[in-house]
Amino acid sequence: MVKNLKEALQAYRQATTKEEKEDVLYHIYDTKIIEEMNAYDKEPDKIVQLRFKIESMNKVHNYINKLYSGIHRRDLDSYVLVAVWKIFDEREIDFSLTDRQIEVWFFKALSGLVSNQIKAEREKQKLNVPEHIVYKDDNNGDASLYDQVALRQYNDEHIQSSYDLFVEAIGGYEEILSKPQLVPFTLKGAGFTEQAIADKLGCSQQNVNNLLKAANKRIREKYIDYKLTQIAHKSPNTITIIENHIHNYNNIIHCVDIDMFDFFKYTYKFLQDNYKFYNEHNDKSYTVFDVIFDNLRKKEHDLFEDVVTSFTNDKITFTGREKDRVVNIVNRILNQYIKDTYKAVGNIARHVTHNNLIVEKFYKM
Repeated sequence: MVKNLKEALQAYRQATTKEEKEDVLYHIYDTKIIEEMNAYDKEPDKIVQLRFKIESMNKVHNYINKLYSGIHRRDLDSYVLVAVWKIFDEREIDFSLTDRQIEVWFFKALSGLVSNQIKAEREKQKLNVPEHIVYKDDNNGDASLYDQVALRQYNDEHIQSSYDLFVEAIGGYEEILSKPQLVPFTLKGAGFTEQAIADKLGCSQQNVNNLLKAANKRIREKYIDYKLTQIAHKSPNTITIIENHIHNYNNIIHCVDIDMFDFFKYTYKFLQDNYKFYNEHNDKSYTVFDVIFDNLRKKEHDLFEDVVTSFTNDKITFTGREKDRVVNIVNRILNQYIKDTYKAVGNIARHVTHNNLIVEKFYKM
């Protein structure tokens, strides 16, 4: 185990394989679990955030979090991880420097790289570049570096109970993985290396690697379905509120003169009413505003910050184009959320054991 930043950098540069380098990185950071109690379940909700095991790296990370407090924590953590990878993998390092000098050098390098990423993303937003997942990982396609860390935490002792419940609910991995995926996945869990698995199965190491990635992706998808279903049965009122809004909105479109109706005023009142509950958030349930904030695209955050601010500041006004955007964004998110939730429940229902209460509760709502 490395004791400080300089040792970590040296260990990474001395590593000869990709696996050894990844192992160094995974030993200097992991995640911390922020627990939040809710009114519908004895188990607290667990929010995953990045943390570093080396104190000097933690200080830089905390500084960046304070400096860019307006940016979603998940996005910021992703930027930090990308910057750390670039420093460890690409930057020229003078190991003759003292530990303290290395820490100062790292502070400046990390801060600069994160700042550059944020500026680049803002420029893309100004140019109205289509939504995409920033900083894709070439191996996993749509998984960011932050996603890899989160996935690695599936078996972490802090969230083991939630993950175990998920595995139990689906009836075991054999219910969701194909046989070609299940065999190497089981062997990997038993401690075999990819090359050892390849030797046992009589195939290439790359084939084993591809099967394991496919298995992990499949598990991740089902785990997300499981968590989305849990949210639904913990906060049934939120589902009802959203469905009623969608139903009423569709009725208005079909029953009134849409050229005369003020859709922004109607949507704004809906947001204002539900923001009060979100802001008080006494029972820690998943609210309408949680749904909206969790599904906003990056270029939509500033607009909704203005919407929220306008609830208490009458001086903020919106152009006709901004009003249309607010209406369209809200309807897009809420419609998609309802579709995703029912799809998730359906996906889980195909795999859970017959007496699973999660799906039963949801269908009885």
